Parts: sequence; C-alpha cells; structure tokens
Amino acid sequence: MAGAQHVFTAVCLKSLLSADSSLFSLIDIVEHIGFVHANGDRDEKDDQLVVHMEILSTWTRADFATPGTCLSRLDVVAPNQEILRKWEHPIDLSQLMWERVRYVIDDLPLREFGRHEVRVYQRDTEDQGWGVAVAVYPILMRMHEPAMAPS
Repeated sequence: MAGAQHVFTAVCLKSLLSADSSLFSLIDIVEHIGFVHANGDRDEKDDQLVVHMEILSTWTRADFATPGTCLSRLDVVAPNQEILRKWEHPIDLSQLMWERVRYVIDDLPLREFGRHEVRVYQRDTEDQGWGVAVAVYPILMRMHEPAMAPS
C-alpha cells in the first residue's frame, strides 16, 4: 500500500507536545546555529562542541480517502557529506490521515563548521531504492566573534 506524502520538516531548538490537543509547538526554528569560542580563538579546533536540536517531520496521505504507508529516512549530513545521524521510520497512515515524527538530538558532535543538511527520503516499498531526497533543510553551523566585554 503506497500513498504517503511528505508535508514538511523543520529544525528547532525545542518542541512541545500538548497533552490536551496533541499539537506540537516548535520553539526557536533555526536556519543557523552559532558558537562563540570561550577564549576568542576562532581557529582552534574544539572537539567538545555538541549540538542540541529537534527535528519534526510531518506526513499525510497522498489522497485523504485512501490509507497509505511508506518508509522514511532522515539523515543529518556534514559539509563533507559524512552522515552524522541516520534514522529509518515507517510511516503508517492506515488509520490516521497525518503522522508526525520527532527526532531529538542531544549529542551531535560538531566536527566542522559550514552548511549541514537534514535530508528526508521516502520509499514506498522495501525493494525500492531511496532515490532523491523529498526535502533538504540546510543549517549553517558557524563560529561567531566573541561579544565585547563591557568596560
């Protein structure tokens, strides 16, 4: 059974799920994440930097009247194309018309600055390849100049 469709994917610093309404609130949606080095040395490599972010991906039936399923894959990719995190998740829209998948990342190591991407893939059958991403969400990870201390 096919017929699932990716709606959107967003990256934020935090999300909340309402117990009453089952609605998500996305807090601080990000396109870039900046870091300030404690000693002001922008060129020093710091293996201690980790990123916290949450990713919400939503899916719906391609035809609301017809149940659907698919397999989704979400990759977090570094500028050098290294896959830093990868998840596969079945999307089952046989009972519901919408599905939301939330990924919480507490410990993503930042190995290099630059354009990182969250890529979402979809395949309708197990024997089908992943093909082209149905969504690509760029995130710029960069070092900022340290703020001037008040005199």
